[in-house]
Amino acid sequence: MSLKENTQLRSARPFTLQLPQIFPTMTEPDTITVLHWYAQEGEILQPPDPEHPVPLLEVDAPYGDIEITVPPFLRAPHRVIAILKPENATMHLGDQFITLQAVDTEVA
Repeated sequence: MSLKENTQLRSARPFTLQLPQIFPTMTEPDTITVLHWYAQEGEILQPPDPEHPVPLLEVDAPYGDIEITVPPFLRAPHRVIAILKPENATMHLGDQFITLQAVDTEVA
């Protein structure tokens, strides 16, 4: 591994996704419940195809069940480092729910 490659790997720090506004009238007091995770800790998520979004988790919201997909801004594979909200946990707008880290495609 070259110095450049090693530096790039070290600079790929984990980051945490926050719950976005998943329905038009959602505000912080609204509660949703995690029903099912499609991803698991340690799994590598591939960048999504805009025409075929990949579900990340399913939640129960006031307007029914909603699938939250892998964010479209992920342009490279990412490993699931931690699931912060397990199934049956409640969440609010802005809550952190998953930690991801970019992975080197040659290592993945």
